[in-house]
Amino acid sequence: MNEVAISLGHVHLPKLVAGGLVDRTGDDRYGVTELGRSAECAACAFETSLASDVEAFDGELRPSAARRAVSPERDDDC
Repeated sequence: MNEVAISLGHVHLPKLVAGGLVDRTGDDRYGVTELGRSAECAACAFETSLASDVEAFDGELRPSAARRAVSPERDDDC
């Protein structure tokens, strides 16, 4: 097992579970909770806003920058 997988299983996933962002499913996998989905939506909004601010600061506000900041895998329920 590589260091990333070990770190994920022993450090990061337990913290996400403790924070209520993910939980274990019946088949011993992990699933995102409602709180996790809300946090993901907040993170996407923050990234989009940050990308727009950076582009505006650079003097070249490009709407496409905000779209690039949002993960293509995320749900559009946000």
